Amino acid sequence: MAGKINGDYYEDQLAHAVQFKEIGSNLYRENDVKGALGKYHRALLFLKAMESSNNRKQTRHTLGLGQAAAGSDTEMSPEIVKSVMNLKRDVYNNLAACLLSKETPNFPKIVVYCNASLSIDQDNIKAFYRKGVALFNMKKIDEALNAFREAKKLSGEKTDRKIEEYIKKCEIEDSRQSEDMKRTYQDMFAKMSQNR
Repeated sequence: MAGKINGDYYEDQLAHAVQFKEIGSNLYRENDVKGALGKYHRALLFLKAMESSNNRKQTRHTLGLGQAAAGSDTEMSPEIVKSVMNLKRDVYNNLAACLLSKETPNFPKIVVYCNASLSIDQDNIKAFYRKGVALFNMKKIDEALNAFREAKKLSGEKTDRKIEEYIKKCEIEDSRQSEDMKRTYQDMFAKMSQNR
C-alpha cells in the first residue's frame, strides 16, 4: 500500500494520523507528556505527507505534466481536505497544551503552535487562551491581553473563569509596567534637571 497513491491512500493516511492523535491524547491524560508530544508529531507527519502528495498532483496537473505514475491521479476530496485541516488544528492545539503542562514550558513554541491552529480556525478559544498564557509568561502583556480578550469575545456568556483571571492579571501587570515606566522617566528628567 505504501507505493499506491489514490483515494484509498489518503483515507489510510488520515486513519493513521487520527490513530496517532488519539494515542497522544490518551498518553496526555496519563500525564505522559513526552509520549504524547511524540504521537502528535507523528500525526502531523502523516498529515503533511498527505498535503505534500496532493500539492504535487495539483502542480503536475496545472503545469500539464500529466500523471506521475499509474493510479496517482486522484487528489484529496473536499471531505478529506476538511478532515485534514480539522485534525491539524486539533493536533496543534494539543501540542500547545502539552508544552504548557511541562515543568519548563517552551512559551515561544506554544505561540507558534497556537498560531498554526488559529490559521486554520480563527474562532478557536483554546488556542487564543493558550497563546495568551504563553505571551503573558513571555512578558508580552499587550499581546497576551489581546489574546485573552479575543477568547472572551468568542466565549460569549460562557467565558471561562481562567480567561477572566488572566485578563485581570494582564491589566494589573500593564498598570504596574506603566507606573514603572512613569517613574523611570521622572527619575531621568529629575537627573537631567540636576545636571544643568
